[in-house]
Amino acid sequence: MDRDEAIAALGSDEPKVRTRAARVLGRYNDREALEALQRALAVERVAFLRRLIPASIERIKSTAQSREPAVSEEREVNSISSEGQYQKAVHFVSGLLLHEISSKVGLLKYSAQKEVADYKDSDTRSNLLRLDAVIAGINSLRDASVSKSMEFFNVKAFLEAARDDVVPTDAIRLYFDGSSGLEMEGDINLLNLAFCNGLKNAVEAAVITGNPEPIIVSWGQTEIENYITILDEGDGIEGPQEAAFEIGKTNKKGHSGFGLAIARMAMTTMLGTVNLYPARLGGMRFDIRWPKNG
Repeated sequence: MDRDEAIAALGSDEPKVRTRAARVLGRYNDREALEALQRALAVERVAFLRRLIPASIERIKSTAQSREPAVSEEREVNSISSEGQYQKAVHFVSGLLLHEISSKVGLLKYSAQKEVADYKDSDTRSNLLRLDAVIAGINSLRDASVSKSMEFFNVKAFLEAARDDVVPTDAIRLYFDGSSGLEMEGDINLLNLAFCNGLKNAVEAAVITGNPEPIIVSWGQTEIENYITILDEGDGIEGPQEAAFEIGKTNKKGHSGFGLAIARMAMTTMLGTVNLYPARLGGMRFDIRWPKNG
């Protein structure tokens, strides 16, 4: 399906056809594709497509912002971003930052341990640990900007492995709600980045509140999408949910503020979405979704 075919397909009565069209147009970084997606969003009523179309729009806008201002309109119209120029820009820039910063931080630690009295209990050490968390966040953001491979995997096995990596104690209970035999197609590395972030937040909320109710992890498929959802009964988050996805935004001690931004980058790279919603009976619902056919 080329661009013109995809624009025409946005008017199809079949959600599957509109889904494919939105995904195709998300890889074109020109004005015509952008305007077609915006028109389609204005009349779209299918919930999944009302999330996918904005993701494709954001992909085009981010690509345009990352290019040099001097690029001509003609070149813009003809340019195709098959892998996502925004993700490539993030990968490149974050790589440069890591290269320049990491070695210097290592030298700084070495000097501080020799020169600062009571280094283990010092503010210098605490500040360096926070800097380490930022560097780790940049590294994870870089990983989330590249899709290495799409493969079929057993969802329950994937979630159980992630649980064993994240949940630190038997005092935190998880309840799995989904088909044990269901397989999905996706990038395991990107999904792991997104899901583990949501699970860590849910576990921390359970620890803080001491709520005995289990964290519920559910999964499944619709006609056009895969989904994994985490439901906790913690205290939720302060302020608008969208603000939580901004880099550096956190009110948690010891956090770098990269977590949800990394989750969103990982899902955007897969042309998927990640969202936070207040749960009906309290707590939060963390929801990741991506196209069913890869």
